[in-house]
Amino acid sequence: MATDTVLKDQEFIDPERQRILEGDARFNRLGWKRLTVLSIVEAIALGSLGLPSAFASLGMVAGLILTVALGFVAIYAGYNIGQTKLKYPQIGHYADVGQLLFGKWGSKIFIGCFVTLLVFVIGSHCLTGAIAFQTITESNVCALVFSISSAAILLFLAVPPFFAEIAILGYIDFASIIIAIGATMIATGIRYSGGSTIPDPDIIPWSAWPKAGLTFSGAIVATNNIVFAYSFAGCLPSFMDEMHTPEDYIKTLWWMGGIQIVV
Repeated sequence: MATDTVLKDQEFIDPERQRILEGDARFNRLGWKRLTVLSIVEAIALGSLGLPSAFASLGMVAGLILTVALGFVAIYAGYNIGQTKLKYPQIGHYADVGQLLFGKWGSKIFIGCFVTLLVFVIGSHCLTGAIAFQTITESNVCALVFSISSAAILLFLAVPPFFAEIAILGYIDFASIIIAIGATMIATGIRYSGGSTIPDPDIIPWSAWPKAGLTFSGAIVATNNIVFAYSFAGCLPSFMDEMHTPEDYIKTLWWMGGIQIVV
């Protein structure tokens, strides 16, 4: 009898409502493991490539202390943003936090800051792509052509509407950045230990302490390079919107934060 009632209820479900339910089921299927992969992709990218410059300025001791300390600060910041999202589920993205704090004007300010951050991050990726294409092809083609090509590739990869559907790219991205870091370390070691009597101006010997003549502004720039490497928490509300168990974001934070500190 109960089964017949359920079947009759299903027969009279509004088709539009059925599509909404199916969409929600497809939308909320991101687990914490896939979120970890996505977060690693979003976090471990160009920022990691800026760390050698930071360590060259700050020295190994200060650089290591700041890397570990700022890593835990980033984890704590992400924890608070996630808790805010859980308490106020209507927050769809980071800019909504501004409206929650300061009303309409806060929303505008946060939107402006967040969009500016994303524009500069994408610009950095386009510039990196142009440099990579020029280096690989050894071509004298205008850098603008390679920059536009990089932008087109980024746009194509951003088309999938669901984070869960692009998680597979995370493995490729993570492997690529690890290979790039490893290749850089190996190549630098080979060049530095080549036994040449002529010093290579591109190679800076490592030092435990800050380089001589380091200014306050130079130290701040180097520190900001480390801060930029940890700028992942802003996308957390958008990611959590697609999770089937948003409370699991804490697992992602610890895994992703730990992996990023180690890298």
